[in-house]
Amino acid sequence: MNPKFPADIFTACLTTPIKMALRWFIHRNSLTTLTEDLVDQVPGTESDKKSMLGELTSIFVTVTDSIAWNVLPNDVFAQLLRAELFVGTLVRNFLLASRIMSSMGCTPVSYPHIPDVHNHSLWDSWDLAVEKCLLELVKLSRKKTEALNAVEIVRPTNPPMVNANFFAENLTAFSVWLELGSFSSPPPMRLPVILQVLLSPLYRMKALMLLARFMQKGPWAVNMALSIGLFPYMLRLITTAYTTPGGADMREVFRHIHIFLSILIFLPFSLSLLYSHKKERDRERKREKRIRLGVVPSL
Repeated sequence: MNPKFPADIFTACLTTPIKMALRWFIHRNSLTTLTEDLVDQVPGTESDKKSMLGELTSIFVTVTDSIAWNVLPNDVFAQLLRAELFVGTLVRNFLLASRIMSSMGCTPVSYPHIPDVHNHSLWDSWDLAVEKCLLELVKLSRKKTEALNAVEIVRPTNPPMVNANFFAENLTAFSVWLELGSFSSPPPMRLPVILQVLLSPLYRMKALMLLARFMQKGPWAVNMALSIGLFPYMLRLITTAYTTPGGADMREVFRHIHIFLSILIFLPFSLSLLYSHKKERDRERKREKRIRLGVVPSL
């Protein structure tokens, strides 16, 4: 028992993974500037990716997704991480629990079996993000203290961020793999990062370009891209690009078409799904228009 940790560490990892990860990092770190009270000072919400907590959550999801994809068979990964949102969240948090409890001489057990990942190399990326988060909080705390001591008015500043270069650095690492990797090479560890980056307008064009280059390597690359759960993301992006005015420029549209045609080779039914998805979006837009005009839609 350690008074610095919750009584039930396993449950804390499953329910509050970010706080538990920060607390564990502080406990293992020798920096005297990192204190326990920093855990409750992370600003923002998990759903707001522009806040520190939201960005940290996004990085955590990306790292744990990548670790799970690298150690689990494709069918098990799809069953645990892509079939149901709540189950996927628990599995990601379980990976953190496995890492933290392994350092305390405990080994969590799951069914289906999840291999031990406590020393996976991708955890280094997560540790770097946590360290930057905590050091940024220390700087903010010092600035507030200095301002209070000087009796100054604290002017509002831009919200603190964790690691603005995390996704850019991972895209660079993936591009290096594209230059050197092939069918006989080990799979690119950071391929699942592409899914998170596709949701960010800032890096979407570069992610689409790298993804198109990867799928040009052959059918095995298309199959590997589909194994991380790419299809729902592309379905959402391509329908948004064509149904929203100004939703995409011509370069982005071209990347969408190239990637979607590659998917059609493996999933012939994807074209019908795209058509039905577009019809559903059109009906929803018409319904929203009627509501704006004050016309009650018929039941």
